[in-house]
Amino acid sequence: MTKMKKIVGLIIVTVILSSLSGLKANAAQSTKIGIVDLKRLFENYWKTKQANARLKGLRSDMIKEQKAIEDKYKSASEEYKQILESANDQAVSAEEREKRKKAAEDKLVEMRQIEVAMEQFIKSAGANLSEEERRLRDNIVKELKDAIAIKGRTGGFTIVLDVSGETANSAPAVLYTNGENDLTDQVLTELNAKAPPELRDQGTKPSDTSTPKEKK
Repeated sequence: MTKMKKIVGLIIVTVILSSLSGLKANAAQSTKIGIVDLKRLFENYWKTKQANARLKGLRSDMIKEQKAIEDKYKSASEEYKQILESANDQAVSAEEREKRKKAAEDKLVEMRQIEVAMEQFIKSAGANLSEEERRLRDNIVKELKDAIAIKGRTGGFTIVLDVSGETANSAPAVLYTNGENDLTDQVLTELNAKAPPELRDQGTKPSDTSTPKEKK
């Protein structure tokens, strides 16, 4: 009877081990991992190029307006010096010298007002530019993530990893991949197919290894 129990126990253990092995095999077969290079997607997506052009235009406008304020300050500074010098002209009456000194004081106040306006402009314009850059970047990243998710679902992938990602200590998040199931070019080609003619089919070659990044 004891021998029979041992045999039955051995059979049960064998069945359990076989079942576990089968589960592991099924799990391995059902797990399908894809990879993407999110940096390359971001860099070569036509909307990123469009966003960069927009930001470049905004920066150019900001520089022009800043230069206009600087020129205004420079002009006021030169006028101030001229008025101040004329206020010391002994060839004119004391009354006229006092009048010119008052004009110089008024011009100095104007210069200080221009300085304040310059500081406020730089602060406001810089904040607006940073906010626009963040908004554009976030929108693009969301579109890329959505496109990757769709490709992952339709391709039957369990998970899609970003091979360009880094850990907190700047080490690669994915230490090794054999390159199989790389969806980067597929996603990029589909996204750029909707680009305007002047931006279409740019940056979709696998050899393009340019990488983005912020700051913004």
